[in-house]
Parts: sequence; structure tokens; C-alpha cells
Amino acid sequence: MYKYPRRVLTAGEETMPSFACKDIGMACEFKTSAPTEAELMKKIAEHAKSAHKMDTIPADVMAKVKKAIKK
Repeated sequence: MYKYPRRVLTAGEETMPSFACKDIGMACEFKTSAPTEAELMKKIAEHAKSAHKMDTIPADVMAKVKKAIKK
């Protein structure tokens, strides 16, 4: 059925939340994941501050971020 071998997921990988800046329309290659959504949000906030100079993430951007998180 499949021409190529399927990628084998590690334990818990299929449920680990992830985020990519490009998924909210940013011209940025940042991608990250974490065991929990709270940890993921911390990583996103740190990236937003260092790479995009956002001391706080505006409400409209935060809504896009939360919608773009893959679980």
C-alpha cells in the first residue's frame, strides 16, 4: 500500500503539543513542541520576546497562537 516506510513515532510524540510561527502567518521558521501546553506557551512567549521583540503577546496574536497549536 505505502511506497515509503512510515515514520515511527516515539512514545507520547503523537500527543505532544507543537507550534510553528509560519502557521500564524509569520515569516519565521521557529518550530517547537513540549510535553504540555503550559510548557509550550512558555517557549512561545520566550521566542516572541527574543525574536519578535514582543514583551507581551497581543491578544489577537495569542488567539492565533492558541488556534495554531497542534495537539
